[in-house]
Amino acid sequence: MDALANSSDSCVTCHRTASPGIVQEFGHSAMAAAKVACRDCHEVKANYPGAVEHEGGYVLQQPTTAMCQKCHEAEVAQYNQSRHALPAYVAVAGSKDLSPQLMATYQAIPEGQFAPDKARNIIAAMEGPDITRFACETCHNVGKPAADGSVGQCQKCHMRHAFSLEQARKPETCNNCHIGPITHSGRSTRNRSMALPMPPAGTNGFGMRRRAP
Repeated sequence: MDALANSSDSCVTCHRTASPGIVQEFGHSAMAAAKVACRDCHEVKANYPGAVEHEGGYVLQQPTTAMCQKCHEAEVAQYNQSRHALPAYVAVAGSKDLSPQLMATYQAIPEGQFAPDKARNIIAAMEGPDITRFACETCHNVGKPAADGSVGQCQKCHMRHAFSLEQARKPETCNNCHIGPITHSGRSTRNRSMALPMPPAGTNGFGMRRRAP
C-alpha cells in the first residue's frame, strides 16, 4: 500500500517528478505508514552542521543518527555500543582525529578498549588513502562520525528510503561488507588480522583441528 498516494505534501509532490523512485520506495515503507514526513528527517535550521539550502529552507542531504535518535532512541543507544559504530570507523581511520567527546565514547565501548590506536588500523595505514577510499571506507564508514557529532550511517543497513528491518536482516545486505565466512560468534573472518586473533596452528577458522590429508 502506498501511504503517499494521495499526499499533497510539498516535498512529495515535487519529488514525484524530480526523483519518483525515492517517493515510491518511501511511500511503501513502515515509516510513511506511521506518518513520518520527509522534513522530519531532513529539515534542519540554517546553522545546523552540514545543512544545505533547499527550496527556501535548509536540509541534510543525508540524515544523521541524531535525526534517527529522535524516534529510535533505544536503537541508536544500542548501536553506539556496537562494533558497527566507532570501532568500525577507527579500524581504518584510527582514533587520532576523534574529538575528546568521541574519544570518551569510543573508550567506553567494550570493543574500544582494545588497543585504540596501536595496530588496529595498520593495514589501512600501509595501503594509504588511494586504496582505502574504495577498498575499506565503503564498509567501515558505517561508523563514521557526522558533522553534528553523532556517529554512524544507519542507511548502510536500513537502506533508504525503505528503511526496512527485514531488509537489514537479509544475508545479502550483510554480505555487502561481511563477504568472508562467518564464525559462530557472528564475526566475519574478513580482515581477521584486525578483528580476531589468528586460530591456533593446525586448526580451521572455527578452532577445530584440521583433518589429515
